[in-house]
Amino acid sequence: MQPAPSHPWPEAEASPALLRAVAEAFDEAEGGGRNTLAVAVAREGRLLAERYLSPVDAGTRLQGWSMNKSLLATWVALRSAAGDGLSLGDPVRQRLLALGAPPATTRDLAPGLTLGHLLQMESGLAFEERYEPDSDATTMLYRREAMWELAPATGQARAPGTHFSYSSGDTNLAAYLWQQSLSGSYASWVREHFSEPLGIRSLVPEADASGVQVGSSYSYMTARDWLRVGQLWLDAWHGRSELLGREWLRAAVAPRPSDPRGRYGRSFWLNGGGVAFPGQPESLFYAGGNAGQYVLVVPEEELVLVRLGLTDEPRVDPAMDSLLAGVRGALGARD
Repeated sequence: MQPAPSHPWPEAEASPALLRAVAEAFDEAEGGGRNTLAVAVAREGRLLAERYLSPVDAGTRLQGWSMNKSLLATWVALRSAAGDGLSLGDPVRQRLLALGAPPATTRDLAPGLTLGHLLQMESGLAFEERYEPDSDATTMLYRREAMWELAPATGQARAPGTHFSYSSGDTNLAAYLWQQSLSGSYASWVREHFSEPLGIRSLVPEADASGVQVGSSYSYMTARDWLRVGQLWLDAWHGRSELLGREWLRAAVAPRPSDPRGRYGRSFWLNGGGVAFPGQPESLFYAGGNAGQYVLVVPEEELVLVRLGLTDEPRVDPAMDSLLAGVRGALGARD
């Protein structure tokens, strides 16, 4: 794959303290496992600092893994805002029946299951997010041509809207419904309605073998373009985005009653009560992906922080917590 074309960010000078905080994100403890590949920091819409681990550089597309879930929710928002026949209240079973979906995908679905439930990880489907041989998640990602079909075929385990259960299967079913609402190719739609307005030039949203975008896992962008996505979410939170509405974004980063711990909104991770990052702002929200992929937004501080890497799971959260604390400290943040 060719390096992505660059699109300049407005830049501002970084303090030595900020540069040190970013550099420390690449330090390896004894035994390794941190494997930071890229860090980028923007404040008030200006790129303050970025750093890469060679051979990765500013033109390298990096996989976001489950950060694609937050992208997919954003694409659903843009589609529904245009009034093009897609809304959070759409009944999933009726939609699938109208599309002529395989009977196994509709037979056991609750009539009240909606697109919103899928994006909020509260579908109640029996799909289990475990990564081991023959589990739902690994079967879906590595053995199914049409990945979206697996989750609905597992049937209802609980009533929709009553229980939070993180599920890549929910997102891939949502991706199918979103894609079926489009009149042309999803890649063209994403380019016209998302990438081009934001100045994103590196996005590669991959499809499964059936041609449906893998909404749970498979999008690639440069660190700078992941930063642009975070800036979109920040601008929407403040009500100054012409692309994405404030009302939608604020609702997307509000905790759901289905999760007593308040960890998740509408395809975004949250920090209410310091549940993800103790001692950090409770308004913080983020897209997160396997092995330490993060687009973090701290709205009141006008801060967007991107971290991409291949981190061993036990080291992911401590590494990100220390990076966030270091960056905010260098910028003079007050808790």
